[in-house]
Amino acid sequence: MEQPAAVLPLRPDKTVEGSVDDLAFSPEGTSLAAVGYGDPAVRRWDFKTRTPLTPLTTTSNGVSSVAFSRDGTTLAVGATNGFGSAPTAQVWRLPAGKSIATTKPGTKQGRFSVALSLDGKILATGGSDGTLRLWNTTTGKALPTLTTLQGNWWSRCFCDVAFSPDGKTLAAGGSDKAIQMWDVVKRKFQYSWEGHTEKVSTVAFSPDGHKLASGSPDGTVRLWDLVAGKAMFTLHDPTAGASVSVTGVAFNSKDDNVLASVNDHGKVLLWNLTTHKTISTRTANHTGLHSVAWSPDGRTLATGDEKDAKVRLWDIAHS
Repeated sequence: MEQPAAVLPLRPDKTVEGSVDDLAFSPEGTSLAAVGYGDPAVRRWDFKTRTPLTPLTTTSNGVSSVAFSRDGTTLAVGATNGFGSAPTAQVWRLPAGKSIATTKPGTKQGRFSVALSLDGKILATGGSDGTLRLWNTTTGKALPTLTTLQGNWWSRCFCDVAFSPDGKTLAAGGSDKAIQMWDVVKRKFQYSWEGHTEKVSTVAFSPDGHKLASGSPDGTVRLWDLVAGKAMFTLHDPTAGASVSVTGVAFNSKDDNVLASVNDHGKVLLWNLTTHKTISTRTANHTGLHSVAWSPDGRTLATGDEKDAKVRLWDIAHS
């Protein structure tokens, strides 16, 4: 089994079990942020030295998602206080780490996935209450709700949200097995894509904004052409069993032709999007992975464990 270049415990001060739910590199590549269920803080590291930075303290019991704005001035998290308690989204201005807004949607269900606009002024949230919302990060106030999924409250969610590189389009993957595309400027629905046979748990735009990747518990990664507005192709690990779930996807920051995916079997797969074949496969552990992110220089891949509360860094440039 190929070993990672470094392993960063989410909480080095104590033994912690739990998932690393989400990861994000700062746009300039100097720091890495990670959040996990059951941990109320945003854990950060200096990427060059791998040393911990001062955590950002949230007002919740656990954090499920984290995102930087592309200009690097803002960081946001989606948090939960457990079943039956209202989730929140909290926003900080960087580098000082000053908390500037906390959203309180009023729902009593689950958690948030979050994404920040190019300039950090608009926050998008996808909730496990089935709502897709935009927020003003300066005031913390909600803009008009974009949409709400139909169905039973316990089975509907917008599981992941992402802004396009130019900040004009929002993609949202949902429990209805579809991906919704929204014009953020006009606050208008554009179109939706369907193809997955289970919920869409993760979405990611390519750096040039021409492609979207999605992953699902159905075990597939699907690619979508944003220019032509159609499905491209489907990727599936030929060595995986029928029960594998894709938990994260991320395009290489410097090469739109390379995609990373992780799954609940603990595998990291690098895909060549021209040949539709794997470039390499790594087994991080045997308990599963929950998140994945590329460093801005495209040379390092970070993965988050599903149970061991650890971030693993993989040196792709020299492998």
